[in-house]
Amino acid sequence: MAMFRFALVSLGAAALPQLPAEDAVLQHASCDMNISLQAEGFLHEWCSGATSKERFPACYPNGVPDWHRESNVIVRLPDPNSCAVAVSEEWVISGWSWKYVQLAPGQSFSLNVSDSEQAFLKLIRGTVLDVNQIGVQNAEGHWETFVVTPPNTERSLQLDHRLKSIKAGSEGAVFALMVVPVELFNVPITAMDAAPTTTISGPFSEHFQWTKFANYFPEAFPDSLEFWNLAGILLQDHHGDRLNYNQWWTQKQTDDTDGGYHNHAGTPRNGTFGELHMVMYSAAPNTGMIVQLPHTVYTETVHAPKEIPADKKFFWNNRDNNYVQLTLPLPPGYVHGPL
Repeated sequence: MAMFRFALVSLGAAALPQLPAEDAVLQHASCDMNISLQAEGFLHEWCSGATSKERFPACYPNGVPDWHRESNVIVRLPDPNSCAVAVSEEWVISGWSWKYVQLAPGQSFSLNVSDSEQAFLKLIRGTVLDVNQIGVQNAEGHWETFVVTPPNTERSLQLDHRLKSIKAGSEGAVFALMVVPVELFNVPITAMDAAPTTTISGPFSEHFQWTKFANYFPEAFPDSLEFWNLAGILLQDHHGDRLNYNQWWTQKQTDDTDGGYHNHAGTPRNGTFGELHMVMYSAAPNTGMIVQLPHTVYTETVHAPKEIPADKKFFWNNRDNNYVQLTLPLPPGYVHGPL
């Protein structure tokens, strides 16, 4: 079975309000994140009589994708004016733990990662200070990381084991924190009905069932295609506005499926494709982002035959053109964004 990736959709970096000093210690109740299952049905009465195409996106919560319109988990952050540090409950998705953290400006979150684990951080809003990720040195001498992934490249979301805490910058921060047992880095995914694929837990996790894309789009994907998807988590700010949507998918490495040349910076319809991909389980040495250069011709292109030789299965051009192809390998915990 091929790689696990998640698609992370972020909508920018709005500043969080500065908490006054006297509010440094706040009641726990004000820091609870509201976690709910997406309500059944539609947002408007007219949706019941509409076609499937007419319903999306207006009939669903803003931010859920076309391919998984229902049964998503919704997490709403607390008001940062009344909460210095907010931490969600934890999910485990195919062996990787997952939680959300919101920090008011200048606040810190303590890390508790053992030597047998590896932590990863994906910043969703605001900035964090002095972590080993892409950033700039600010006026106070701190290395400040922003919500950005450079185009045509990959970067690691790994956190150094020497880090004991994560501190927010002057805009506060919202981030996803992932922790994984390092032993899983050497575990190949070979079945969809066994661990670690099925190691899933957390709030409403009974709705996280691996489903073939053919169930969503039978006219586009044959049932024989090993292309699977989970329900996702829609993250909202305290007003209920969308911050991002996280989802997980996997595909068998030998399946002949090609998304073509698509730029992840695009935000069609309700903005669900301005996305990032992070690899959790890598199926092959060149698994990752493939960049093709338009208006070029690669003279040695060989299109994949129906039967791919076992010793060359990773090196065929499955795309429908002869453009020059550049592969950027993505090990576990690496992410790519716009092409």
